[in-house]
Amino acid sequence: MDLNTSFARTAREGLSYGIYMDWVGKNFSPSLGYVQENDLINGSGFAGYHWKAKEESKKAYYYLQANFIYKWKPDLDKEETKFISTQAGVSFKSWC
Repeated sequence: MDLNTSFARTAREGLSYGIYMDWVGKNFSPSLGYVQENDLINGSGFAGYHWKAKEESKKAYYYLQANFIYKWKPDLDKEETKFISTQAGVSFKSWC
């Protein structure tokens, strides 16, 4: 059995967030080989905020975002991956 779900809210301005969860059961055996291991729980997500720059600026938006990735093997009771990052940036208006 392979179950997955996700939820996201994206916005050009303001709050954006999302989460993704995937559970691959012990007896899951894919016929096409997309999942390379079984008995696995994957999770990832993000949360961020976008601010609009001043109208006369060449910049369009500023943003700040946090991201996470988590991977756990229930059968082994082992966390394989815990990753957290942040990013900040600027997007520019089109010159065309």
